[in-house]
Amino acid sequence: MPTSTLRQRRKSGGGSRPLKPKSSARGRTSSGAAAAVLEVLGVRKLRGDPARSPDERRAWRVDLLVAAMLLLVALATRFYRLAVPAKIVFDEWHFAAFVDNYLSGKYLFDIHPPFGKLTLSLAAKLGGYVNRNYTFNNLGQPYGDLVYYPQRVVSASVGSLIPSVMYLIARALGLDPLVSATVGAMPLLDMLLCIESRLILTDSQLVLYSQLALLCALYLWATPKSTPKRYMWLTLTAVFGACAVSTKWTAIVTPGLIALVSLTGAIFPLEGPLDLLEMAYAGALAIGIYMGTFWVHFRLLPLSGPGDAFMPIEFQQTLVGSEYYRQNDASKVAAPGFVENFRYLNWEMLRANSAIEMRHHWESAWHEWLYNARGILYIDEDAGSGNREMIYLISNPVLTVVSGCGVLFGLSLLLATPVILWRGRMSGALSAVRKRAGVVFVLVSGWVLNLVPYIGVRRCTFLYHVLPALQLASLLAGVALQTVPSRRVRTALCVAVVAAMAAAFWYWRAWTYALERSYDELKALRWMPRWD
Repeated sequence: MPTSTLRQRRKSGGGSRPLKPKSSARGRTSSGAAAAVLEVLGVRKLRGDPARSPDERRAWRVDLLVAAMLLLVALATRFYRLAVPAKIVFDEWHFAAFVDNYLSGKYLFDIHPPFGKLTLSLAAKLGGYVNRNYTFNNLGQPYGDLVYYPQRVVSASVGSLIPSVMYLIARALGLDPLVSATVGAMPLLDMLLCIESRLILTDSQLVLYSQLALLCALYLWATPKSTPKRYMWLTLTAVFGACAVSTKWTAIVTPGLIALVSLTGAIFPLEGPLDLLEMAYAGALAIGIYMGTFWVHFRLLPLSGPGDAFMPIEFQQTLVGSEYYRQNDASKVAAPGFVENFRYLNWEMLRANSAIEMRHHWESAWHEWLYNARGILYIDEDAGSGNREMIYLISNPVLTVVSGCGVLFGLSLLLATPVILWRGRMSGALSAVRKRAGVVFVLVSGWVLNLVPYIGVRRCTFLYHVLPALQLASLLAGVALQTVPSRRVRTALCVAVVAAMAAAFWYWRAWTYALERSYDELKALRWMPRWD
């Protein structure tokens, strides 16, 4: 057949169909594979945030109103007589000294990461702190003209936010506003958290950052992928999780649970597991923040100080005033870099923490925290006229009972759920049963894991170590209240719980605020044998 005729047939569609070029087929295959890889990684076109319905906007306004009310009451309870006593109270002896070291540049060592102490130091600096060669010798020692109030303001401000965040967490878990408000009232009226939030300590920071990480994670899991709000909640979850761990290592429980749920996509996430890029971004951000706090730590401490001996000779050679400073022509010896110092200090923190074996008169075992068996005498001073000022740390006894019931409820529900599902007695609500069991499983796991570091350890432990676990037990109590089928009964129970906690808070107020009372009046507050 002539070539011209063949060309004519091809143009008119006659004859055999020409084969498509192989390069085009390979191109489509490569394009499809690339798209699949991008999908797995989580690279997608950015979508707009979904619009909220009128009911959702109305519910959000109610939530903000309740959270604001809790905040106002919390501010009142935390700032009342905040300057009293104007003396070193228990562990303020450590943290006030750490602040002094940071602002004077003298190298310090602590078994905890530096972020919480850096926050207190920033407040002191902004508050006009001046190093006056104050010597931290004894508990109960007057501060004199040393600036201490701004540091307590930080603790009180941070602690005041906790009840509102607890309320929002309860709402994000699906609890109704009344039950959620009851959950928010639990940390609000807890003397343990109130006292820890009024002193130069880092426990209120630890609790708040952990709660904010959990709250942002709940919002993250409920937000569609590839939306601006999704990335906002992802960023905030990583930031607050890093802040918590950068305050105390024991805070790793909450970020750890968040990471596990995000990785598996179980229980909470609306659209399954987080994408690989989302997890990589959150992890890198959290690690960067954690390492950044140590970078600031080293930068602020160029002088020889009480923490020198915990670092190697090579590091001590860089500290001005150290006995090793520039000895043996140290200027020619390469100083250890930040990464090496970071690695060494973290290992030394772990070693020093595990090596603590000293006992303390006010220590208590982890199981004693569950029934409020042992308190801590923070300060006991003569106020004149036969009266005394005392701060004695206990948890609200009503909260002890309520949170304990919450934990028992959670454990019972986990044991009963398989039986309920197997027998099919609630076949019309199996999804709700699984969802509630999943929520309870996460909360119970968090409660247990927050106690594990203190079980069987050689070092002394104290009542305030229960705070992270206590917040999760409070949420479990809220879930238990939500399961009460009768709205009228549920309302009555919520009112009774809040009223009882408020009455207990008022009854033990002298121990919380160091109010002047006679010895007999203070002694009458000791309900438990070991509240001595």
